[in-house]
Amino acid sequence: MAGEKFKRLPTDVIPCRYWIKLYPNLIDFKFKGEERVLLKVQSPTSEILLNANRLTLQTIEVFQNEQKVESHFEFNQETQVITVQLKSTLKEGEATLVSHFEGIHGDHMEGFYRLKYKDSTNSETRYAVGTQFESVYARQAFPCWDEPAFKAVFDIEMVADSKYAVLSNMPISEEKDLGSNLKLVKFESSPIMSTYLVAFVVGDFDYIEAFDKNGIRHRVYALAGQAKLGEFALDISCRTLPFYTDFYKTPYPLPKLDLIALPDFAAGAMENWGLITYREKLLLVDPEQSSTSSKQYVAIVVAHELAHQWFGNLVTMEWWTDLWLNEGFASWTEYLAVDYCCPEYKIWSQYLNQSLIPALKLDALKNSHPIEVIVNAPSEIEEIFDNISYDKGSALISMLYMYLGEETFRNGLKRYIDRYAYKNACTDQLWACLSEASGKDIVTIMAGWTRQMGFPVVSATKANNQIQLSQERFLLNGETDSTTWQIPIQLKSENSVTLHTLCEKQQMFDLEKCGWTLLNPGAHTFCHIQYDDALLEDLQSALHSGSLTEEDKVMLFFDLFQLVRSGRKSVVDFLKLVFGLKDTEHSYIVWEGVLTSIGEISLIANNDSDSMAFKALQTYRCQLVSSEMQRLGWEPIKGESHFDSLLRTRIINELGKCGHEETVNECINRCEKVLSFGSFGDLHADFRSAVFSTAIRHGDRIRINRTIEFLENVSLSEEKVRLLTSLGYASDPELLNHVLSYITSDKVRSQDAIYTLLAVSNHGPGREALWPFFKSNFALINKLYSGSLLTHTVSAATLRFATLEKKNDIEAFFKSNPVPCAERTVKQSLEAIQLRIDWIERDGAALSKYLDKFV
Repeated sequence: MAGEKFKRLPTDVIPCRYWIKLYPNLIDFKFKGEERVLLKVQSPTSEILLNANRLTLQTIEVFQNEQKVESHFEFNQETQVITVQLKSTLKEGEATLVSHFEGIHGDHMEGFYRLKYKDSTNSETRYAVGTQFESVYARQAFPCWDEPAFKAVFDIEMVADSKYAVLSNMPISEEKDLGSNLKLVKFESSPIMSTYLVAFVVGDFDYIEAFDKNGIRHRVYALAGQAKLGEFALDISCRTLPFYTDFYKTPYPLPKLDLIALPDFAAGAMENWGLITYREKLLLVDPEQSSTSSKQYVAIVVAHELAHQWFGNLVTMEWWTDLWLNEGFASWTEYLAVDYCCPEYKIWSQYLNQSLIPALKLDALKNSHPIEVIVNAPSEIEEIFDNISYDKGSALISMLYMYLGEETFRNGLKRYIDRYAYKNACTDQLWACLSEASGKDIVTIMAGWTRQMGFPVVSATKANNQIQLSQERFLLNGETDSTTWQIPIQLKSENSVTLHTLCEKQQMFDLEKCGWTLLNPGAHTFCHIQYDDALLEDLQSALHSGSLTEEDKVMLFFDLFQLVRSGRKSVVDFLKLVFGLKDTEHSYIVWEGVLTSIGEISLIANNDSDSMAFKALQTYRCQLVSSEMQRLGWEPIKGESHFDSLLRTRIINELGKCGHEETVNECINRCEKVLSFGSFGDLHADFRSAVFSTAIRHGDRIRINRTIEFLENVSLSEEKVRLLTSLGYASDPELLNHVLSYITSDKVRSQDAIYTLLAVSNHGPGREALWPFFKSNFALINKLYSGSLLTHTVSAATLRFATLEKKNDIEAFFKSNPVPCAERTVKQSLEAIQLRIDWIERDGAALSKYLDKFV
């Protein structure tokens, strides 16, 4: 749509109700459709504008007062807009638009697309069809007003093969045998909703079902023979929906909730009202074959999509500028729900590494974007499905929850949902409801957080019995600007926690007379903290004495690391402090945080796996965590904590990555045993990925080919993804090109190839192979991937370099070969590379000198 400037559809004519009848076709993949739309004419007009894409429009007719209005239509494929020109003016009131059309069940995982899979014997190829309409893909299934604000009621009918399950948002109201192995399936009328939430699926699916305590029917659908793998997700769903009903103080408005695992699905999951679609690996759990982390992630994703049934579906953003209202809330409440369903996961402790920290990393770039980001065209929408909309949005909700308190916060949400149910809303309307409930000016407080890019670093200086707090914008390039925020922040001492608001550039607050002081305990405020030497010395004593919580330790280390990256502290200071954890720290979340940061440091250790500094850093990492491996051992201990299960996997992976001889040999032996027997056998699911990744890193073409043969005979999607990820850790350039050619062939689903690409980008030899492969196969990559998959592929190919040569090459390539949906992604990669170049110049010599002792 680059040629013509994008314009939103006019509102002189709006849809009120769609009657849609579709004829899906699993033989030649050409479907037919009939549609009648009840319109409200809000002002006299002689034209009607609506959306379509990849449809063959056969007829469009308009009626008013039971009289046909003479008309003709034009379709602009570039703008995806149908213009119906009327020979006489429509008057205010009702009108009807009737259309007939045809479309294609394509394989691009957008619109009404086809799903390809093997039968249970892995011998016969079969097909199903399903939908993905967010953000602008409903128009590929039927002509419509394909913007969130045009809400309407939907009445769906499908004519399909009698042997298939036919599903949509609502329960079936009528099913009729048409003969010739066909049936007509009619669904109940939907509530008023946006087009992107409509869904339908046709195929050979089984289900299991249960009813929650409120009487809502839940089903989990999967390909025939796999439905039993949905038991874990079904249990989470049946407990989460009533939890949200209580939390939002609003009942779930539909009579049923279906969750379905689709074999081909580009997004992780999609919150279609009453028919939520998922990737198989994000819904199906095998009690014997699924890892602890995978099971936990299924719970998170199920809870996320159920949260959307209120935030997104019942109350919908007015335009994509307010996408964060959907995704930020769901990304926060998912943790509430999982904490309720599975308290043993200690999921709020993991929130820091999984959600908060990724948002802080991205928002520290100059090429970030505000939460409320202006979206000028559909091509820009995909780029804002990122850590800002999801994770920064979630962090700001967490901050407000802390600031207002649970009951006031929930009362404000109740006002918001009641006021805008079945309607559209924007950010200020949410703030207004929270202001009314709290008596605080939330609109003013939060405007700086959602409309401004970035976030503050709060500097703390001790002055007798007071503490001076000052704020400035935090940027990784060391720059700052005049931006300020109203910052609600807690101060924690040995004996108390107090809440303050930093409104000015600099303010003084009272302190307890003795002991340590920690700012932002629990990391509820979206900021970094920089302590003066006196405060930091006190905190280091508290750290070593065990006075800090594991969550506070995570953020203490991460804040310091980000100060290092921005040039405010030395990388040597960070590595020295971290090495103090050796033999004493046993927290999974602390190790997860610091090991991720050390992985970033490895990118500047000359960015060369043959460099002396890089090898010394590998030795440092092995010495740092080897005692934890000895404590945990290879085999899980009955009754061990959830965190120890996760930590064992993390440590095995770290030692394997760093070439720890004993770990490498054990991984190779266990991998070879699996490949020899053609079965995982007794290799625990938790560390299968680490075992295969390490063995592949030290393997040859024979081991890689045997792994490929093995994964092609594995049925569980989770296992396929594990093995595909492991292939990305091949270290020989020739083998890497072999792997890259394999994952871009028709033997690997495009949705799954991204896992290999991300693994390839995570190590030096992989990056050096991936970028030239990306350039040489750019046309193929554009054909295979679109939307978020293409954006992630661009990021994997470009993000993690650290040389001026690569930066210039990447910049020149995308100047000549633009990717509209990844424009911001490329800018972020170029900025990240420049930051590493500057970091090497600033800290490289000191880093090498410190690491000399580990050579």
